[in-house]
Amino acid sequence: MTGCYHEPFTPNTLLPIIVQTCSSLLSLNLRWNNIKESTLNHLIAYPQFIHLHTLDLSGCQILDDTLLINIFIRTETDFHLKKLVLHACTNITWISLDTIAICIPNLLHLNVSRCIGLKNLSSNQESTCFHYWPLLEYIDFGNLLTLTDNDLTIVLDNCKYLNTLICDDCINLTDQTLNRLTSDFRMISLNNCTTLSTNLFLNLNEQCPKLETISLNSINNFNDDCLLKWSEKPLVQLKFLSINNCTNCTVNGIENFLERHFNLQELSLNDNILSNQIERQTLEQKFPNINFVFQ
Repeated sequence: MTGCYHEPFTPNTLLPIIVQTCSSLLSLNLRWNNIKESTLNHLIAYPQFIHLHTLDLSGCQILDDTLLINIFIRTETDFHLKKLVLHACTNITWISLDTIAICIPNLLHLNVSRCIGLKNLSSNQESTCFHYWPLLEYIDFGNLLTLTDNDLTIVLDNCKYLNTLICDDCINLTDQTLNRLTSDFRMISLNNCTTLSTNLFLNLNEQCPKLETISLNSINNFNDDCLLKWSEKPLVQLKFLSINNCTNCTVNGIENFLERHFNLQELSLNDNILSNQIERQTLEQKFPNINFVFQ
């Protein structure tokens, strides 16, 4: 032997082995941007595919509408999939999701963040994928810059069990739709949604009193008035709050808020709010049960 080449275990080498040997697989994670079309085609003939509970294809640049539809459309209809992660699959559109939706009626968790090909959901508002996913509890729309109020209305009209919504950088959303969030919500992330008004945040504690996680980074309309309002009627289940770059919040507002939120576990801030090391130390000493994350 004069030489030896061993290809590392990437999805391209591992998936064919999985398809041949794993007859009871429930979760499949293929987070790799160099995956080949021929590799994904193995899923088409994989009998266990319909029994998967979780499928993660994050960053799969080869994935397009045709390939996604071919993977899901088959003679079997009893799909068990509950979690679908397509983060940064930039070549898919709503056409493929609308097409495969009927195959996976039990879907609970959907991540389509950074799927920049997803545009104009409401153009097909009578029959979207969300009409077939009434059980959805978790949706990540992060960085879908074209997402509109009309699009989100379709989601809220059809997904009555939704309790987690991530809309980071969805810069076209307004108070109009988000005012419809129900009291069942447990997590909301609206980082960089700069079009939202102070009034929305003022009422969030009464609108969604069960919130456990709130992320509002880089929103100037979130200010001390909001913190004071939340202090008057605390979010008693709130555990995590992130307000980095919320430049209209002050130390006084934060202290008032913390004094009434006894279950808070973590608060994320940065220099735009707390630039003084002494102020940071004072907060840490006054509220020792809280993990302060100073960005």
